Amino acid sequence: MKHLVLTSVCCGVALAGAFTTGWSAEPPAVLRVNDPDGVGAVGDDRLSLAEAIRLANGDLSTTALSAKERSQIQGHPGANRADQILLTQILLTPGAGAQITLPAQPGIPVAGPAAFKSGNTADLKSSLPALRGNDGDLVDGAGVILANGPDGSAVGGVGMQISSSNFTLRNVTLRRWAIPININPAGAAGIHKVTIRNNQIEDGGVIFTGSATDGSANRSSDITIADNTILGPSAVGRANNALFNQPITITAANVALPGSAGDAAPASSLEGVRITGNKTRGFGSGIAVLGSSLRGGRIANVTLRDVLVEKNEVIIDKDAVDPAFMLWGAVGMSGDIRDVSIENVRIVDNRFIGPVVGVYMTAVEQVFTTPPVEIQKVRLRGVKFNGNRVEANSDRCLYGIFSTTVFQEIAQGAAHDNLYEDIEFDGNRFTGCQIAAVMSASMNHAIPARSTGNVQRNLRVTNNVISAKKYGLMFTGGSIEKGPLMAAASGGHAEGNRIENIVVSDNRITVPDGTGVGIYGGYVREVRSSTVTGNRASAVTGSGNVIQARLSCEYMDQQLDQGRGADGNAVLDIRLACVRGAGPIDVAEAGAKAFSTRTSTIGDLLANPQAKAVLARHAPALVSSTEVSMAAGMTLRDIQAYAPEITDAMLTAIDADLATLKTP
Repeated sequence: MKHLVLTSVCCGVALAGAFTTGWSAEPPAVLRVNDPDGVGAVGDDRLSLAEAIRLANGDLSTTALSAKERSQIQGHPGANRADQILLTQILLTPGAGAQITLPAQPGIPVAGPAAFKSGNTADLKSSLPALRGNDGDLVDGAGVILANGPDGSAVGGVGMQISSSNFTLRNVTLRRWAIPININPAGAAGIHKVTIRNNQIEDGGVIFTGSATDGSANRSSDITIADNTILGPSAVGRANNALFNQPITITAANVALPGSAGDAAPASSLEGVRITGNKTRGFGSGIAVLGSSLRGGRIANVTLRDVLVEKNEVIIDKDAVDPAFMLWGAVGMSGDIRDVSIENVRIVDNRFIGPVVGVYMTAVEQVFTTPPVEIQKVRLRGVKFNGNRVEANSDRCLYGIFSTTVFQEIAQGAAHDNLYEDIEFDGNRFTGCQIAAVMSASMNHAIPARSTGNVQRNLRVTNNVISAKKYGLMFTGGSIEKGPLMAAASGGHAEGNRIENIVVSDNRITVPDGTGVGIYGGYVREVRSSTVTGNRASAVTGSGNVIQARLSCEYMDQQLDQGRGADGNAVLDIRLACVRGAGPIDVAEAGAKAFSTRTSTIGDLLANPQAKAVLARHAPALVSSTEVSMAAGMTLRDIQAYAPEITDAMLTAIDADLATLKTP
């Protein structure tokens, strides 16, 4: 067991760990770094951080040091010992300015989609040796800055590279690194009990990748990233153009294979991830948790389980496009993926603020895929999204929650037989987006890809406060939409996908000019040609919802919003107070249609003098009731179940008179 400490470490903990592992109970060595040059030179009478890490790794002997350098060391550092590296002497070094400076590393060599296909963290270099294989290192700084180059240098390189278990990094400021902290196992043993706590991290973020550096299959566990302040480029006065522009990225298996599609990536597993109490702003993207990400070859048998994301605040730049939080089972960029399992994810009491999408969760995403890829048998189970605030900071916000089994964004290929189940949304607050929450078995952004037989099931949507512009909640079996990155809108196949077993209860939904709850077997928006068929939304129940909307709740076999191509879809077993739509309609034209007991809220009818006169003629007791305002967000058909005096014959007569009127 080893400890690398910038301030102090509890020797009792170190000794207890030493006995459990069978290593020597020798007291921890103490290494007092006093060289503001992060690399330094062996024998120059000052102990640098790079030299201290080499001593801790067992790659440098104290006999190679000068007498003054040895005077900075107490004990016997080396592999399999608990070492402490203290940086506090940097605070006392004249001219250091509380900063350790490393040689400036260049920025990322490629940018944009090409980099996602071919680049990874191997393109970036570090001036420090990796902390590897030491089991038990602790790096504890007192606000000392670890900088890439002198002040004025560009952002680039990797700051700390960690491949040691039982490791903690805390109280350090990392500045001007493209990837300030990069964590991944060195081999099949995996990496365990890594904690990144109470640091200030600037320009880039923290990346954990479960794939071993030597390419072996491995199991990793217990990764904690807590109570850090993570500031993106724009928050520290720089352009927001870094490729790895996320504050925190956790991936059980992230593989880039340059070989043929027949090359197979090794299996990996990651259990126990805690992302808690962090504050981040100034990035173009948010916290990301992935089961697997693949660029080339094939990947299978990946497991990610027991993830807690709690009490974080994530604010994305207003001009960005990515969500504030992202959860993927699998992301396929080039290559086939199968047999990925993600289980038990809790997202609790966070604040997520984004410009286009607040929160994004999907079992499968296909993006930038050439040649076509196949993704199958990905399982995302047991997601609890509770007590969060999801807010828009831009008029461009499309979705508060985007939750799908399959999302085909910029892709070719097929996704089939994937599952997303046992999902809970409880006690959240959503504000400012076009659609507060969309939940779908399949979503395609009008690209030539096919999704078949994917399922989303067992959803509970309860006790949420929702404010939106177009839809409060939308549930679809299969959807094709024009995506924000697509210039044209034509293509896509969604066939035989299902969303089922949904409970919608005790929500407060406000959508003054839209629909409170929409349930559609197939949904097409702004796409000229597509194939959306055989998809199904079924078994929707609930009660106690308070909805203020132009249309409180509707369901349709297929809904066409300025689109074409949906046929043969179905909505079955709806036990909400919903209106059955007459058939596919063009939502863009809905405002020009007549008032209706099915589509017009009571509030809208009473607000129009002519429509109010129709109600007064057929239902005078309703118009004069002092409690009618409580039902202002419901339609007459909605309240029929609670008011037996409103008969079918009465509603038919009201519709006949309303048909002669037009909405303003």
